[in-house]
Amino acid sequence: ITALLQKRFPAQWQTYDTRIRTTYNLADLAKRPVLLDMIVQTLGEWGAEKITNAAQLYRVCTAEWMERDIRTGRTFIHQDDKRFFSEELATEVFRTGQLQGIHYNKFPAIIRQHFPQLEQSDEIDHWAQDLQTHSFLIRDDDGKYRFAHNSFMEFFVAQKLWRGIGKGRADEMPLNEEI
Repeated sequence: ITALLQKRFPAQWQTYDTRIRTTYNLADLAKRPVLLDMIVQTLGEWGAEKITNAAQLYRVCTAEWMERDIRTGRTFIHQDDKRFFSEELATEVFRTGQLQGIHYNKFPAIIRQHFPQLEQSDEIDHWAQDLQTHSFLIRDDDGKYRFAHNSFMEFFVAQKLWRGIGKGRADEMPLNEEI
């Protein structure tokens, strides 16, 4: 992590290193190359002084990640739909304790539930494929999908609750300290 920061930001690497080490859970996330790249890119574009807490970093990183996937043609689902799905799936996983993952064969039903406008099974399968590969999820050898890191799940649950509070109708659920 330090070597990458020194190479990318020779004059500011210590500031970014401090931000990563002092922001909740960021040092653990930074151990994963793809997430480290996302963190470093976000810090480089926004500056360490503008990213003052984990929620802000996650908001910026997830938005940038989704936008990049759309720009590069890796995904066809709009960012708002992807965020909505991520929030709903995270809430479901957290609420039911399915942290070990959700089997791929359950995705069509989950997609139908949250996107009732999709009617054709091939359309639903297309969305499932896109959401499984471009929504902060990873797959295990048994075909179960889970969030790449629990902090993504916690962030999306918190976002959904925050939006609900703003509208005066947040879901009731037990919370953990991270959320």
